[in-house]
Amino acid sequence: MHDSLLENAYQAALTFIPPDTVLTEDEAYMRDFVDFLNYMGLRANDGSPKMGWFVFQDESTIYLEEFQE
Repeated sequence: MHDSLLENAYQAALTFIPPDTVLTEDEAYMRDFVDFLNYMGLRANDGSPKMGWFVFQDESTIYLEEFQE
């Protein structure tokens, strides 16, 4: 739920890609994929909330209130 540390981002991206694919040799693809994975979290890598975190909290509250009725 949080962004990865930049130094770990490439290794984390490799866990999503089959080991026998040529995609890992495509520098542009890997750069974009690493960026996508690295910044899609709801919190920054220092733990500070991003805008999506507040939406997640609001929607979770609504869901739980409806579920409890």
